Amino acid sequence: VSADATGVYVAGKTTGTLPGQETLHADVAAFVARYANDGTRQWIREYQVGYGPRTVAAGATDAGVVVASDPYGVRDGHVFDEVSVRLYDATGGLTWERIQAAATDSGGVVVVSDRHVTRYSTDNTLEWSFDTPSSQIDSMALLGSGNVAWTETRQPTPGHYETWLRELRPSGGTVWEHQIGPGTTGVGLQSAVAARGLRVFVAYDVPN
Repeated sequence: VSADATGVYVAGKTTGTLPGQETLHADVAAFVARYANDGTRQWIREYQVGYGPRTVAAGATDAGVVVASDPYGVRDGHVFDEVSVRLYDATGGLTWERIQAAATDSGGVVVVSDRHVTRYSTDNTLEWSFDTPSSQIDSMALLGSGNVAWTETRQPTPGHYETWLRELRPSGGTVWEHQIGPGTTGVGLQSAVAARGLRVFVAYDVPN
């Protein structure tokens, strides 16, 4: 719970669909709501993060409310941990979202934050880092070999978006990269990647 002079923000978790919200494909979803000082609910926003949030926190600012949620999941023996930070304005509009994700294996941890990938050893030593200045990283997975794969959205020219899949060795060297599907104009793409053993599975938007 957080408050400013004009009202109160409440953030938390729900296992159901809240009033006026779409049904999400997750067992647990995060939400944030705003109430006026007289207790009238002004708006509510429900959203999905990862496999469901463990914790959700809110803080009122001059620009609205910042909501942080801590999703968690396990796939093929690898632990995936993310932090989603969102800013909603006072009317409930989503201003921006930032996601930082991490995956661990026996050799260490790989951390993804927007356009930057970093690997640390088990003793917290920096092993390598990789920047994607012209791309937005959408999803990450660790392969059984220790390689890391991720999907990214590239914008080679203004208004044109492409989905790419990249794989790196545990040492940080690039194994390969491929464009997936056609590009699109005017609308950003979304994609997700998962791994099983040495195989990589990708889901991505296909323009109409």
